[in-house]
Order: sequence, then C-alpha cells, then structure tokens
Amino acid sequence: MANKLPQKCLRKKELKKIIANATNYSQRDIDKAINWILKLLMNTFKNNEGIRLRDFGTFKVINKEKRLWNSPKLMKIIEVPAIKKVVFRLSPKGRKILNEK
Repeated sequence: MANKLPQKCLRKKELKKIIANATNYSQRDIDKAINWILKLLMNTFKNNEGIRLRDFGTFKVINKEKRLWNSPKLMKIIEVPAIKKVVFRLSPKGRKILNEK
C-alpha cells in the first residue's frame, strides 16, 4: 500500500531546516530534540495518556474493540483485532486560525 500524504506536507527534514534557520542551533541538535519529543509523545500514548497543547489541540488515545468485518473482495467475514488509535482535535483558537481568509 502506497503512503498517501497530501501534496504539500511538512517533513521532519524540512522542519529541522526551518528551526535551524530561525535559531542558533545546529540541525544535529534540533534532530536530537525532535527525536526526544517524539519518543516522549509515543511513550505517553503507549501508557494510554492523552496530550493537551494549549492553543493547538488535544491528542487522545482510543481503544477500538475487536469486530467482525464483511470483506466483499474475499467474500467472507474477517475478525479485525482490537487496536489503539490516536485521534487529534484542533483547539478553538487553532480552528479560527485555520479558517481565516
């Protein structure tokens, strides 16, 4: 399955360059900081905890129960296992900025 990202998507490499140009830190230091933050986020999600970033939004872990799914391609019922999923909700201030004209 191909990775379907939007046409314009800020990647980690580009983010490092932007931060490096705006600060006096090297890209190597910025890379360490970004990796540390991402590791912290993943460990928080792993513990079923959410993350609230004021004026940005909230990340929340939800548990999806196992379920049965009717596959039209295979013509049989498949059991889909239970999974954890992270959902994001943009803050009201973030929605306002997003929808400005």
